[in-house]
Amino acid sequence: MQRTRLNDLVLDVGDNIYRQLQKRWYVHCLRLISLFGGFFSASAVSTWAGQQALWDILLSLVLLAFIELVNWCVYNQTWITEKTSLNLFKIGLLGGLAVEGFKLAS
Repeated sequence: MQRTRLNDLVLDVGDNIYRQLQKRWYVHCLRLISLFGGFFSASAVSTWAGQQALWDILLSLVLLAFIELVNWCVYNQTWITEKTSLNLFKIGLLGGLAVEGFKLAS
């Protein structure tokens, strides 16, 4: 087989997929746990805040500050090295709060 750019590109894509599949399973498990932990935290926080009606404004301010802090940490290149699980927790938290909002609106 001749060595062309297209052939090199296909081989590189194949190698990248193989390397991604060879990652340790616990990395993927940790990421899933972070995502689902964010969903659970959103459900727990919204349930607790709904029960304690006085804490709604303060809790939303704390969650907004947490999300902005996570955004700063994730998108700042020099702060921490492993940002994926923290970002997935934030995504799970936001997704869970959106689902809770849809449940309350229906």
